[in-house]
Amino acid sequence: MKKIFYLTAVLSLLLVCSTSFAELPPEWVDNPSAIYDKDSYITAVGTGKDRKAAEASAINALASIFGQSVSAETKSSKDLAESHGTQGQNYQGRTNISQDISLHTDIKSLINAEIKQTWNAPDGTCYALALIDKYDAANYYSREIAKLHDDITELISITEGDSPLSACMNYKSAFDMAEKQNEYMSILSVLNSADAMLVEDKIISPNKVKRELNQLQQKVPIHISIEGTTGDWNNKIQKAFAGKLQSYGFKTTPKESRYELMCTIEIYEYKLPGNPNHMVKYTLNAILMDNEEALEFSPYYTEGQTGFQTLEGAVDKAYMLLEKKLKAEYILES
Repeated sequence: MKKIFYLTAVLSLLLVCSTSFAELPPEWVDNPSAIYDKDSYITAVGTGKDRKAAEASAINALASIFGQSVSAETKSSKDLAESHGTQGQNYQGRTNISQDISLHTDIKSLINAEIKQTWNAPDGTCYALALIDKYDAANYYSREIAKLHDDITELISITEGDSPLSACMNYKSAFDMAEKQNEYMSILSVLNSADAMLVEDKIISPNKVKRELNQLQQKVPIHISIEGTTGDWNNKIQKAFAGKLQSYGFKTTPKESRYELMCTIEIYEYKLPGNPNHMVKYTLNAILMDNEEALEFSPYYTEGQTGFQTLEGAVDKAYMLLEKKLKAEYILES
């Protein structure tokens, strides 16, 4: 009887010990720097109910180190998904965010970030480790900042005879680049302050570019002309275009101008078998012109169809849909 009791006690002790060991998390869960040296890597751990949520959480935590936030949707990667599903299992692999996590954020510039490891705890919680190699990332951002400096400088180098509208479009692109360059600089400062100081003279102020752009835009009044079979009901399209142009900083004018946003609208009725409503199809073509230089910018096209109980109602509905599309879709680009 004593032998049986002793054997039972030993087996129970072994079972308790094995269960305890199985529940122990990998060291990186509580102390990433124990595995990934903090002088070489920036790390962040996230948790979630599954791998997707844990990776999104880890990327959020990593982004917060740079003073930014992120909304992430994850996609399964083959090497990690195949290992997923075993409680307490620790698996690792290099997962490139640009391939496996769709980021809906202004931190798309967080290049070189990886989901390095994930672990499923016995209670069902998933942990993920995100990291950035400081050396590789710092080199990348230093190069990109220098390249953006050269690109911006070229864009804002206006020579006599250049089209003012073309110059405005170049300055608009330069402003977007300057904002990106400053974003890169803020990330580089966290990665390696010494490297950031080396490229400090390459940084171009977005505010300075914006001020110069605004001065140029004052010399480029844009006339909006609308042609087509039905014209512009209640000035819906003219107002929509004017609002978009003004949001970019341009002035609009009712007078004819060297600078013109030319728009053509076509709306025509068609029959849909079995449908008593009046159906119409619509198209809209638009392009921004410097008529003196015969330069074209920002081509835009959209089409669709709709219907209503009356033809007038169907046409009015078409204009409402066009107005909505313009407000949501139309952008200025060179």
